[in-house]
Amino acid sequence: MVTDVRGVDRQYTAQRGGVPRTFVACRVGARDWPARPYSRPSALHARCATIHAMRPADRLSPDPGGGLWSPTRRNLTIGLVLTITLLAFESLGVSTIMPIVADELGGLQLYGWVFTAAMLGSLIGIVVVGGIIDRRGLGAPFAVGIALFATGLILGGLAPSMEVLVVARFIQGLGAGTVPPIAYVAIGRSLPERLRPQMFATLSTAWVLPGCSARRSPARSARRSAGASCSSACCR
Repeated sequence: MVTDVRGVDRQYTAQRGGVPRTFVACRVGARDWPARPYSRPSALHARCATIHAMRPADRLSPDPGGGLWSPTRRNLTIGLVLTITLLAFESLGVSTIMPIVADELGGLQLYGWVFTAAMLGSLIGIVVVGGIIDRRGLGAPFAVGIALFATGLILGGLAPSMEVLVVARFIQGLGAGTVPPIAYVAIGRSLPERLRPQMFATLSTAWVLPGCSARRSPARSARRSAGASCSSACCR
């Protein structure tokens, strides 16, 4: 069954594996863009709205050319790289500083839960944000995710006990979990197939600077300083 929707989009209903699926093809000029399935009616025309909002020059081809740093893609590339860099700094920073935190806050029995809570929160965030993306697009889930991530960071930095730190890490994990699905959907929707491997390679380099910064552990430096002081005292 084919029906006209708003005079520009064409809606298709077909059987896929015995289940009715709804497809939509965007009508731009005399051309139908490829139909894609949408599981929720509220997200049916999200892709078409994006195409209709494009400049006429960009509608002529799904791939207008250029690389990741071209004017039409530069903001997306910079935003994703900065976001992944932020997550990398947090991940390596927490692993590096946790021995000192455990000494100051106590609660050594909860040491492992600091990392487990973040992982559980991230898993829940990934599952939940997948459905929200279909209903509300990418902008709102991304903003909420970053807000949760920042809230968890602040609460963790101010945590007076290990229990509060575990809760803060869970909230932080919820926010961090929203980033991968949003990034993957943004890459799939905005970049042609030839540029997607380049984008993933670029995102992997976002771990280089945090990795170099975390190479020297404060806990290790403290132990070395303590050892040097002890040796000097013994020499005296």
